[in-house]
Amino acid sequence: MRGKLIWTLSLFFFALQFVFAQEKTITGMVKDESGQPLLGVTVTIKGTTRGVATDFDGNYSIKAKAGEVLHFVALGMKPIDRPVSASTTKIDVIMEEEAEQLEEVVIVAYGTAKKQSLVGSQAMVSAKQLETRPITNLTAALSGIAPGVQVTTSSGQPGSSSDIRIRGFGSINAGSDPIYVLDGSIYRGAISDIPSHDIENISVLKDAASTSLYGSSAGNGVVLITTKKGSSKAKNTPIITYTNNIGFSKEGQEHYETVGAMDYYPLRWQQWFNEYKYSRKYTDEQAAAAANKDVLDAFRYQPYAGIKSYYQYDSTNNMWNLTTTPTSTDSYPALVLADGKLNPEITGLLWNDDLDWEKALYRTGVRNEHNLSVNYATDKLKSYMSVGYIDEQGYRIKSDYQRISGRLNLDYDVRKWLSVGSNLAYTNRKSNSPTATGGQLSNTFSFIRTIAPIYPIHRHNDDGSYMIDNKGNKVFDYSKDRPFRPNFNPILLSELDLLASDNNSFVSRSYAEIKVIPELKFRASYSHDLLQYTTRERYNNVLGDQPDGLFEIYNYKNSTTTFIQSLEYDKMFNKHHFNVLLGHESFDYKRYSNTSSKKGVVFPGVDELSNYKDPASLTSVTDRYTKEGYFGRINYNYSDLYNLSLSYRRDGTSRFHPDHRWGDFWSAGAGWHVKNQLLKEVKWIDRLKLRASIGQTGNDAVSSYYAYQTTYSIVRNGEDLGLRIGNYANPNLVWEKQQSTDIALEFGFFDRLEASLELFDKRSKDLIFSFPLPTSTGVGSIDKNIGQIRNYGIEADLTFHIFKSRNFRWNINVNGTVLKNKVLELPEHNRKEGIESGYHKYLEGSSIYDYYLRKWAGVNPDDGFAMYVIDAERYPDKADPNSPNFEGIDKTGERAKYTRNADIAKKEFAGSAIPDLYGGISTNLSWKGFGLNMHFSYQIGGKGFDGGYASLMGRSLSGGNALHVDMKKAWTKEGQVTDVPRLDSGHYGQFDSHSADRFLVSRTALMLKNVSLTYTLPSDLVKKLDVSNIRIGVSGENLFLWSKRKGFNPMSNYGGVTGLNSYNYAKIVTCSFLISL
Repeated sequence: MRGKLIWTLSLFFFALQFVFAQEKTITGMVKDESGQPLLGVTVTIKGTTRGVATDFDGNYSIKAKAGEVLHFVALGMKPIDRPVSASTTKIDVIMEEEAEQLEEVVIVAYGTAKKQSLVGSQAMVSAKQLETRPITNLTAALSGIAPGVQVTTSSGQPGSSSDIRIRGFGSINAGSDPIYVLDGSIYRGAISDIPSHDIENISVLKDAASTSLYGSSAGNGVVLITTKKGSSKAKNTPIITYTNNIGFSKEGQEHYETVGAMDYYPLRWQQWFNEYKYSRKYTDEQAAAAANKDVLDAFRYQPYAGIKSYYQYDSTNNMWNLTTTPTSTDSYPALVLADGKLNPEITGLLWNDDLDWEKALYRTGVRNEHNLSVNYATDKLKSYMSVGYIDEQGYRIKSDYQRISGRLNLDYDVRKWLSVGSNLAYTNRKSNSPTATGGQLSNTFSFIRTIAPIYPIHRHNDDGSYMIDNKGNKVFDYSKDRPFRPNFNPILLSELDLLASDNNSFVSRSYAEIKVIPELKFRASYSHDLLQYTTRERYNNVLGDQPDGLFEIYNYKNSTTTFIQSLEYDKMFNKHHFNVLLGHESFDYKRYSNTSSKKGVVFPGVDELSNYKDPASLTSVTDRYTKEGYFGRINYNYSDLYNLSLSYRRDGTSRFHPDHRWGDFWSAGAGWHVKNQLLKEVKWIDRLKLRASIGQTGNDAVSSYYAYQTTYSIVRNGEDLGLRIGNYANPNLVWEKQQSTDIALEFGFFDRLEASLELFDKRSKDLIFSFPLPTSTGVGSIDKNIGQIRNYGIEADLTFHIFKSRNFRWNINVNGTVLKNKVLELPEHNRKEGIESGYHKYLEGSSIYDYYLRKWAGVNPDDGFAMYVIDAERYPDKADPNSPNFEGIDKTGERAKYTRNADIAKKEFAGSAIPDLYGGISTNLSWKGFGLNMHFSYQIGGKGFDGGYASLMGRSLSGGNALHVDMKKAWTKEGQVTDVPRLDSGHYGQFDSHSADRFLVSRTALMLKNVSLTYTLPSDLVKKLDVSNIRIGVSGENLFLWSKRKGFNPMSNYGGVTGLNSYNYAKIVTCSFLISL
């Protein structure tokens, strides 16, 4: 009996051991307290490294043994443990938010803060908003994302950056760019050196309460860039992420509509025909023949096939005759007949297949990006490591960009009271770009967009066949006989010239933090940024601007060192929460550059200075700029009802004289949570907060690092050397100051709407202007602080949560800004007449972007002349019908106020370049594993000066430039009503006044900046691959632009004047495919 009992017990325990040792599959779902599934929750077997992550629907599946414990961890949630029993096959979990994570923590100046406690104005872009976008430069991601922020991109060159303006234009002559702060320290390197996959978030600080701690550098706003760190989610289990983004690009800027080859000569012919007919009184037949000769003499090339008729001059009878058997050399093919139409004998073009310059110069660009990151953590260590590679070929041949990047971010808790960390990054980028030593005259983009449609890429024989060289290659046409850009061919130039850049940057951020007591910590951080690059430029000796050939090497190096020490005290007394920050910062920026160039190439293609004979230039420049600052901030929060923030900074900068080097910058802000105090019981109001701030920041980005000193340059006169004053000293010069006021209302209703409305007023004073000096000084002017401008307006930001169900979510965000700009004070000698700058005029009471142009009055239907309003105040005798100098159209009636003479036309303000409203629209949809994101940028109102269009409407006969199709509307007969003056070679200067308001066009525009569609595969499909999730997607950038005129891009700059942008590397449209695992 005893033996049976022992045998039975042994069998029972053996079976029990077998049951507990058997591994089985545990499944379940993880949700939050509202019942929404949680994606990315880490589920591990406690005490091991075995684990999985929940899928989009919150589901997971993991193998475990009875007796083991499942450990659930998610960022911002309380961790949960659940035991596995012998009968367990399913464990569902509801996770609760940790108390300290209930409020979003955001990055602020020199630290972090709860978003709910902010009294300043700032906007944030998260990593999630960046991860699907194929962008090389981070600044492109800010367009339309936040109210008050304008982003313009004037170049599509791979790796190029965008310009940013925050709440208007803080200066006229000094810099208007915001400062960039990377991981706590000011960053002066290339933004394109920071990979987007390394970014945790980007914060844009807009008002004084947010920016004043940066003192004399923060007048134009601050952009805080924070990179990723190690996460506790990767504790003992490394999270490895790989993404590949491959895409294709093309030019994203529509071209202006220009006439083709069959219309070009008839339009040009009109210019001479009208001169002969109206000015010289020729008959139509004789005017047509003479015009035919002149147009061929002017443009040289005869592109038409099939012509049998000729105009031949009869010197005996002093007339032209039309013949098919010309007998003298003084005869010309009859291209256009007396009716103004192309000769019907023409059967086509001699070189029709050789006129597409764009096809020869452009290609489909390819962009390939690979990123690999590893996130790992232990009890004491958090680490983030990444490597990335981009290879981007632009849509223009010989334009490309490669970038290799690496980052290591470590945080280590040495003791409970001591933490240290280091963030190291290295980037190498190489690029090739088009050369353009002569500006517009040798700019390849300008060339192909403005060349007449009659000029071929290659040279041709009389029958239209290609000329072939002794190697069997087609001969490029860069003839000096061609009136349009002679001795130039961008296709051949791309083969012979070189503009290559090799850049290396090293960025380091290190810190040590000591907890003196639980409430007090001391932090010291040291940052060092080093940027070095070399540019090599080769200009051939065959065609272009350098007949002997030129080779140039440009070396550049800059280093930035920042040392910050701070004490932070954080303490809660009952309902009173205090946070006090005291700190010191020193900043040291150095840059050095040298340029070496030689002319006279010996062996083409050998890119070394020793291969060139004659020295051209040898220069070097060294600059240094230092700052010192002491700062403090007090934040107070009473029971989540009231917030108060006070900050102060005392800054010194080396840019100014020691007597004026130091300045004071400050801010004060307060917030009142109305909902928490007065409306607690009103359930449909989720949030209601009122906040306001006031303060002063500065801008020390003056034109010179040594503005308070007189600088000199060495000049040569033959064999003699001398000194010439470069900059005249002003020891009283100080930084420009910005005084800001901000009032905002933040609210949320029905758990569906989140919104904010802000009024802002930023006044910039002590603006730097050039003050004229007597000629005897040898210097034209000196910089002085003698101006004021004001930027003010309203911002709105609304987010609608339309659907918030378990499987379907849909959000729409709309933001908009109304911005006004006004000049408050100008230098005394400019106050009456103002300052004309291009197409604008600065005058007290007006905006710096108000147009000041000649007043266009239309086209005279009697003779086709352009008409302008006479400036009667400045030219009273020419406006007086009784004066012998009268230049009006008629002596009576409305047209007595008009003139044909553009030189005496009245100039007046003609509207502003600033849009009436600008902003962005975004929508995000998610359904199960699918995600759709769309983002638009828009602007409404404002005016743009369409200089690109104006250049195509010109009548200049100096070269064979292209013509806009609107030239077909030109006046041709008496009584015709049109807005395009007649074409007339004798009066083309009178019709070509570009500085007239006729070329203003609305800046209203809508751009589809980004669309992305992604799909996260179900976990049961990918778990066999031993990965937690796989996401695939497709994305597009700059897919669509609508504007008032085809070819006109009103979003390319802030001033509204386009034309120059027509000669740049236009923006690109990119479509890409993404895989992430």
